[in-house]
Amino acid sequence: MAPGISCILQQMADDDLVMLDRWRAGDSAAGNALFHRHFEAVYRFFERKTDGDIDDLVQETFLACLHTAPSSSHLASIVSTFS
Repeated sequence: MAPGISCILQQMADDDLVMLDRWRAGDSAAGNALFHRHFEAVYRFFERKTDGDIDDLVQETFLACLHTAPSSSHLASIVSTFS
């Protein structure tokens, strides 16, 4: 991965962690922002991997993010997986 891309992904991960913390604290606008930022990539990921109910998988993924506390390195790996 090019160094510039790595910096952008790290900044996205940092921003996402801030938004995730806000969402967990009850800020629904932060949750909506995360959803809109990552929905397409998450949906596309499952579209390539399964013939199942993609909408349910996407919903479960976002709910898991809300209810689990990933480290920043874990979140960065998730962002690069779906990118």
